[in-house]
Amino acid sequence: MAQAGAETRPLPAEAHFRLRKLAPLLTAPTIPVPLAAAPLRRRLAFCQLQVQNIEFRLQYELPERAAVAMHRVAAETLPAALAAAEADAPMPPRRREDQQLTWDRLRNAALNELEDRSGPAPLALLRARLAGLRAEAEALTQALDAAGEPTAG
Repeated sequence: MAQAGAETRPLPAEAHFRLRKLAPLLTAPTIPVPLAAAPLRRRLAFCQLQVQNIEFRLQYELPERAAVAMHRVAAETLPAALAAAEADAPMPPRRREDQQLTWDRLRNAALNELEDRSGPAPLALLRARLAGLRAEAEALTQALDAAGEPTAG
């Protein structure tokens, strides 16, 4: 059959006969299927809610979290304070290592917060998701309008 489709071999007579019987079905007019508006309205409401949530996060939540994370990443005062404290009263090497490890953990946590949850990449991903949800909501609204269905719940 594949070779016949590629026209490298003629179609067997039996297959040709069956296809001729099916041809009228392929050109028959399609029966319009009524639009199931309820699932579309539910999805539209979900998209609209998600748009509101993301807009809130973009406007209020992310900038605040990013600012806190940036301050934590940029806080160079802690190592300076540790160095000053050690100059006044030298610490045992183990305690100094523990403090440096704590500082590194705090800084790495701030960097992770910035990269994974509130920095430029998460911000761009949220904006892309917002654009997708808005486009989906618009398409759903148009489909419901075209079917004469109300979009307001």
